[in-house]
Amino acid sequence: MRDCIPDEAPSLTPCRDGSVSARRKRRRTMKCYELLIAGAVSVPMLFAGICRADDDSTTIQVKLKPWGFVAMETGQIVKGGPDLENNTSVNGMWMRQFMGSMGVDALLSDRSKVSVGMEIDMFNNVPIALGPGDASQYGNPLNWYAYLTEAEYKHRFGDVKSPWLVFEAGYFPFKYNPDARDLGEYLFRTGTYPQYINTVFDQAFARLPGFHAALHPTSNLTIDGLFYSNMEEWYATGDWNLAAIATYTPARGIVLGMGGSLNSIISADSNQTTPRDASDAYHITYNEATGKSDTSFYTFKGAKVMAMASIDLKEFFGTMGYMGYGKEDLKIFGEAAILGLKNYPSTLDTPVVSYNNILQRIPVMAGINLPTFKLLDVLSCQAEWFGSPYPNDIGGIVNSELPLPLSYNLTLNNFPDDHWKWAMYATKKFFKYYTLTAQVADDHLRYTALPTDVNIDFNEVFHNLHEWYYILKFTAAF
Repeated sequence: MRDCIPDEAPSLTPCRDGSVSARRKRRRTMKCYELLIAGAVSVPMLFAGICRADDDSTTIQVKLKPWGFVAMETGQIVKGGPDLENNTSVNGMWMRQFMGSMGVDALLSDRSKVSVGMEIDMFNNVPIALGPGDASQYGNPLNWYAYLTEAEYKHRFGDVKSPWLVFEAGYFPFKYNPDARDLGEYLFRTGTYPQYINTVFDQAFARLPGFHAALHPTSNLTIDGLFYSNMEEWYATGDWNLAAIATYTPARGIVLGMGGSLNSIISADSNQTTPRDASDAYHITYNEATGKSDTSFYTFKGAKVMAMASIDLKEFFGTMGYMGYGKEDLKIFGEAAILGLKNYPSTLDTPVVSYNNILQRIPVMAGINLPTFKLLDVLSCQAEWFGSPYPNDIGGIVNSELPLPLSYNLTLNNFPDDHWKWAMYATKKFFKYYTLTAQVADDHLRYTALPTDVNIDFNEVFHNLHEWYYILKFTAAF
């Protein structure tokens, strides 16, 4: 449906929180959403009016192409870590989600278009406290919310079918690793300081507000440049980031890629980007001449680098390699990243943390698409190793707005028992409009929470190879 995401159009399921500081941020973000939603409603109406305009001297032709989908997800956390904030077990917990999305592509010409889309989700995925601060009562009510999925302008330069440059601006989905079905896509789904990784079922891509230019200097080389903002981040809201990715195909069946990003190169609020708090201070220099101290603090600023590769084994079998195999069968692929190039010494405060080992900031993902001989479109197996000594917990970011891997209360954090993750993903499209998608995984799933819930565990659900979940999704799209 979109140029950079799968046909089944996976949904956005953002993590929500209820802390006071985060609620202030969310109110600011919601104001942005209100403006964007107003645009989502008014832009199609405007273009619809233009389509009907008829001037004797100039005829404006705008074609509207509507699209949308409805989807239902159901699954179960077979075994997972406890919800420590609410002191409850999630073993056997059922997950349900219902989604509906509508959008329109306004084709201004063969080269230009405007796309606007919205989605509504209903869910009751994990136990939550029924009242603010009340952890004595639990329930699983059905909740819903609406949000913008895209609002972008796109233009092609050069040949329409094979442009040398594609430019887009606004709020758009972006995916650079087509083989990553669950794990991977590290540039835009991770943090630097602290290091964290996010995954959401059937959403192995990011949505970015800003600008994107895809340059095609040759037929086998693509260079993506992105300048985007932190509109939906938990920290350093409004900061601007710069990223570049090069994807090269040296031979048929082989794809290589590398890229990097500079986070918070332009800061909207330096106190948010680099909080001056005693908890994240790591160095103090005392000047005897002036009698003043100079303190160094951890910062959300940081640089990431990424490398990826994909090999289609069918291409090395000759003509026999295509007999009975599906398009995605027998691909092996991998991706690795460094989440933060700079080392930082230990903090001066307690608990003591540090970013002084770069090997602990490198996630590595490898996978293979098993052959299904066209019974399925994709059957992907992925595994990941990430050597961070800290839990994949964003509680310190959301609640304290500090670039620390831990919250103040260490007893509320589950440290990883091992450093491995895995996922098996399968999908099949049939009768043109329908898609079945399934996943069994021990990945970076987080508990879903409401904005009014103050008792939230921001750690990932699974902490060892024996904890996992399964989920099934049915989608009808046009």
